[in-house]
Amino acid sequence: MLFTSKLNDKYEVVQSNGECCYEGILAEFRNSSNIYIMMFKDFKRNLLVSKLLNRVGPEVKVKFISDIESKYTTNPMQFKDLKDELNFDEHSKIIMTDRVVYIGTANHPSEGNKLECGFIITDSNIIQLIKEKLFKEKSKLSTLHTLEVIELEISFINYYCKVNRVLENIISGAFKEDDKGNGYYNETEARINGDDLVMLANVVVDYINKLAKIEDASLKELLNKANDMKNLESLKTLCDKDGKMKELSKLGSIGGQARSVLAEESADEILDLYERVSLFSEELYSVIEKMVEV
Repeated sequence: MLFTSKLNDKYEVVQSNGECCYEGILAEFRNSSNIYIMMFKDFKRNLLVSKLLNRVGPEVKVKFISDIESKYTTNPMQFKDLKDELNFDEHSKIIMTDRVVYIGTANHPSEGNKLECGFIITDSNIIQLIKEKLFKEKSKLSTLHTLEVIELEISFINYYCKVNRVLENIISGAFKEDDKGNGYYNETEARINGDDLVMLANVVVDYINKLAKIEDASLKELLNKANDMKNLESLKTLCDKDGKMKELSKLGSIGGQARSVLAEESADEILDLYERVSLFSEELYSVIEKMVEV
């Protein structure tokens, strides 16, 4: 199932469950001169690469950014015209042609049926900046104001996708639904992912730092009004706190009495986490809306 929401005629939010978020871009591969991919994990196992190799024409140039694991488990140079660079960020994916880009966290649906999130963007400035910053192509962008705004847009889109993914993990791991579809906290089997807590804390710190470093005064004022800084600080503290929720996150998939006890004792922290992450997600969405209007 695919859910879409347009910010404007160049920005579309896509969420999916069991369906590919970026199928439309894959469909363009054979008719594209240039293809740009940034993704992670061992790409020999990832179905996206098999789709890529099946759909590109013989004259298509492909640039591929991978992580350390892919660098040492597969030899990307076996593929013609494949240029490989290193990237250490997790979850994020970029799938791009010269006309459209997907930025988000979605895996191919065959790799899992989790709810995934991303943005489909046709803004030529965004596409050009990605080419220059990530894929090292020659600069065609001009003013510093344009560069700052576009770089922030890409960063905030990336943050939103990550936060939204964590939010869905919290909902699926710690909540259940009754017969009428009403959600409630799962007091005996709640799960929380320790990696999600670390990622959230890092996103909050990066986000606050980026807001503080904005040089354009009017832009800075506009975005600061859209954020609850106390909520961000509290969210960072909650993720770092050595409380019952942190203990619960260390259990992984282990069940039994220990999970039941910690799930019950973590209820207040997890409910607080859910509310604060929900607010952060809403604020990021609002910030992105404002950014694309600038």
